[in-house]
Amino acid sequence: MVHFRGINLSLCCLCIFFLLTNATNTTSDRESLTEVTFVTGFPTQKTLIWGMHVVPPFAFYDSTKTGNAQFTGLVPELAALLEPVLNVKFTFVLGAPSTPENEEAVLSTLDIEKDANDLPPGVTKAHLAGGGIHVSANRSLAVRFSTPFFETGYRLVVAVPPISHDPLSFGAPFHDLLWLVVAIEILLISVAIYFMEAPAASFSQESDLADGQIAGMWDSLYMACTFMLGTADKAPKTWGGKMALLAHGWFMLIIIASYTANLASFLVMGALTPSVSGWADVTSSGGKLSLALPRGGTQESFLAWEEHHYGYKFNVTWTTTMAEAYDLVATGAADATFDDEAIAQYYLLKQVADPCALMAVGRTFHTVFYGLAFALDDMDFIPFSEAIVLLRETGAVSKLATKYQVGAGGEKAEADQVAQCAGGSNSGVLVVEDFWGLIGIIAGVLAFSFAIHVAERYGGGAK
Repeated sequence: MVHFRGINLSLCCLCIFFLLTNATNTTSDRESLTEVTFVTGFPTQKTLIWGMHVVPPFAFYDSTKTGNAQFTGLVPELAALLEPVLNVKFTFVLGAPSTPENEEAVLSTLDIEKDANDLPPGVTKAHLAGGGIHVSANRSLAVRFSTPFFETGYRLVVAVPPISHDPLSFGAPFHDLLWLVVAIEILLISVAIYFMEAPAASFSQESDLADGQIAGMWDSLYMACTFMLGTADKAPKTWGGKMALLAHGWFMLIIIASYTANLASFLVMGALTPSVSGWADVTSSGGKLSLALPRGGTQESFLAWEEHHYGYKFNVTWTTTMAEAYDLVATGAADATFDDEAIAQYYLLKQVADPCALMAVGRTFHTVFYGLAFALDDMDFIPFSEAIVLLRETGAVSKLATKYQVGAGGEKAEADQVAQCAGGSNSGVLVVEDFWGLIGIIAGVLAFSFAIHVAERYGGGAK
């Protein structure tokens, strides 16, 4: 009985070993889902038609040229990097000649249900599509996307507010309460100096303060102010007075350094403070703030999602292109628009007619990804995804972003543009209107000094 059990156990082990071996061989002999392998690319070089979604700076189109030379930008350069990795050559065509910015129209050229003859005139059936095409869950039901090669988010764009001039703008770096503290400190120091230095109130008979109670108090205030400004012509004689002015000098050193450090930014940025500062202002307005957006982009589906899930109300003027939406905002026909940050950065820096007419505000919202799109039955998205991961890991994509000043590569250029447009006349130059308050204060002090001079001259001199 035991012998038969041992034989049965041995047979079972042999069967299991045979099944595992057969399964392994079957798996190794199975054909891959695509004829491309990441290591070697296509076995023989192929030429693929790339339907280009035109959206600067990711893809530019020049109709005066022919062939692939018609297309330039970040994505055509990315394609050039993909060619040797995948052993392919790309032929670029306009994804949608009539509406090259429309993502849905470009994706329609990948429709596996359509024959090439069923496409609109001028439209070429493509093997893949790319440009600034957003990866989304809904679109993934109709096409297959590669791993994203770029990540960004929406950014709100508004008109630069009219330049306003505040005659007291020189005081903006400090709160009113801080100015009051500075004034009180000066008065307290002047009182301390008077009681320590004035001959009428101090044990010391050697003093730079004028004789007389009133004259001595004014002289102590003068000493405190001139010491603060570095124009002192009087000095304390007692050690108490010296210590008081030492503390006063330390306090004023910090105050003046803080004021100087903040004055420039307040004068420059104060003129560029729009009424709409971010996406939260739009959603909380209940439709009072108007938007301008193009049809056929993911902005339309994003607003529908926001309305359905959060109950927000939007007042939208729909346009054909994004450039038209920007124009409506610049002319005041709409309060704001929003676009992918990378595209908005480029447009505001390079393409808008008046670089000081529009500005991006707030932080990015609703993260979006750019990917390459393939037909639903095309498994080539797998090796393309692996190649994109390689290019991202080696920093090639980051270098392209820096070259075209998009994303992190465009932040410095955006800041420089804002600084250039700030100030009194949209030229980066401050004007006299920003300093009328300071000029008035100086004029008042001069008038007061002349009044004192007249009193001294015709009233018998200083007492």
